[in-house]
Amino acid sequence: MSDTTTYLLIASGLVLIAGLSAYIWKQLKFQRDHQRRLDEIEQQAREKTQQRRDHLIESIRLISHAMENDDKLTLTEGAIRLKVLLEHLAPHLLSQEPYAILVLMFEQTQHIPLKEKFKALDRKAQRKFLAEMHRLEQKHQDALIETARQLHSYPFESL
Repeated sequence: MSDTTTYLLIASGLVLIAGLSAYIWKQLKFQRDHQRRLDEIEQQAREKTQQRRDHLIESIRLISHAMENDDKLTLTEGAIRLKVLLEHLAPHLLSQEPYAILVLMFEQTQHIPLKEKFKALDRKAQRKFLAEMHRLEQKHQDALIETARQLHSYPFESL
C-alpha cells in the first residue's frame, strides 16, 4: 500500500470520526434539552397539583368553619360541599367516623334539585324540600358540627 493511500485512509477515518463525534454531540445536546423540558413540565405539574391541593384544604377549612359559625351556609349545603371536596383530597376519610355523615347527607339529599333547578320549582315543592333538609339537619346536627370541627383542624398537610 502506498503512502498516499495510507494518508487518504487516515484522513477519511478522521473525517468519519469527526462526523460521528458531531452527531453524538448533537444527540446528547438534544437529549439534555429534552430532559430539561421534561423536568420543567414535571415541576410545573407538581406546583399545579400543590396549588390545587392547597385550594382544596383552604376550601374545606372555610366551609367547615362556616358550618359552625355562619347561619348563611346550611348544614346540608356544607355537608354536600365537604363531601365533594374530600372526594378529591382524601377520599379514604369518607368511610371513617365522624366523616361518614357527609356521605349519608349527600345520599339522602341527592334527589333534591340544585341551584337553578331548585329556583325553577314552585314554592310548594321548594318548601317540601327545605322541610326535608331541615329535618335531616336537625337529626344530624351534632354529628355535622363535630365533623366540621374535626375537618377544620385536620392535618391535611401531612397526608
